Amino acid sequence: DHRDLHSFPTRRSSDLKELAKNLVQSLIDGSLKNVDIVNFWMNDEGGWCECDNCKKIPVLSDRLFEVVYIVQKEIEKARKEKRLNRDVLLASLAYMETLPPPQRPLPKDFNYDKFTVTIFPIERCYAHTFNDPNCTEINQPLCKDYEGWTIGENRNYKGSIFMGEYYNVSSLKMLPTLYPTIMASDIPYYYKTGTRHFNYMHTPTNLWGTWTLNQYMLAKLLWNHETNSD
Repeated sequence: DHRDLHSFPTRRSSDLKELAKNLVQSLIDGSLKNVDIVNFWMNDEGGWCECDNCKKIPVLSDRLFEVVYIVQKEIEKARKEKRLNRDVLLASLAYMETLPPPQRPLPKDFNYDKFTVTIFPIERCYAHTFNDPNCTEINQPLCKDYEGWTIGENRNYKGSIFMGEYYNVSSLKMLPTLYPTIMASDIPYYYKTGTRHFNYMHTPTNLWGTWTLNQYMLAKLLWNHETNSD
């Protein structure tokens, strides 16, 4: 029924409705019956449909929200019908192909209270702070996307944001890479631009070694973004 989708365009509505219906049923009595936060993550690094119909929506974050909206409405329907007896938060991500913010307006009844986005700039440079204007090759394009989600005057997404940082990215193995100056700039910047949640990749559970300094500094900054790193 396209009438409840307002002006938000949809592709293969019946397929998306089936996906949403099956997800909700899983939340009711399936493998997700004890879940109240669903990481609804789409493909990354390829695998997106390239049919003529899909290519009409070239910005992949727009495709993401098309799917999220239909899933969200199906969850709301199940809640109203008392088939689903708890709130469920959908958490999706801006990562790789979906890092650019949506270019199409979200539906007027999009439920921001039950949705959040995590921004993962995995390709960022750590020789510079995230918003360093001198890092023109890497961080500035990523920062432009980030600000398109968070503070852009004409942004289409107006909901909560997690920042997904990689001060412990697994590709570094256990090399003694320390970021006290970088973190002391990044965390206050994220806070200033409205981000209030944090996702951290990929923290090891033991043998931190020199990384202990990263964990200590990050904990202090997340508790108080004005902490003096010196």
